[in-house]
Amino acid sequence: MKLVQTKDAVGHVLCHDITQIIPGVKKGPVFKKGHVVREEDIPVLLSVGKENLYVWEKRSGFLHEDEAAEVLRDICMGGPDSPTMNASQPSEGKIEISAKIFGLLKINSQKLLALNIKKSRLSRLEAKSKKA
Repeated sequence: MKLVQTKDAVGHVLCHDITQIIPGVKKGPVFKKGHVVREEDIPVLLSVGKENLYVWEKRSGFLHEDEAAEVLRDICMGGPDSPTMNASQPSEGKIEISAKIFGLLKINSQKLLALNIKKSRLSRLEAKSKKA
C-alpha cells in the first residue's frame, strides 16, 4: 500500500473499501476494493472526507482485508462450500456466516485459541515491521 493524495489517484487501484456514512440513512461502501479510480470519482471521494487514499501495491506476505476475511471464513466453515453454513460475500473485511440447518453450534476451543494466538503473533510482527 502507498498513500497518495486523492486528486492524484486517477488510475490507481483502491486497496480497501471506501465507506460513506449518512446517519440514519446509509452506511456502506461507495467504492469497493479493487476499484480503479476515475476522474469522476474524485469529487465523491473528497465528499466522504478522503483527502488521501491508500492504493494497492501487491507485496508478498500481505493480504487485503477481504482476502483475510475469506481465509477466516474457510477456517470457520471448513471451506467455502460447507453443507451446513452459508457465507456472504466479503465487504469491508467482514463476512457474515449463518446456518443452513437447525442444530447445535459446537466450537472447537483449541482451534479457536490456536487461531487467536497466530493472529496475535502476526499482529506483533506487523507492528515491528512498521517500526522498521
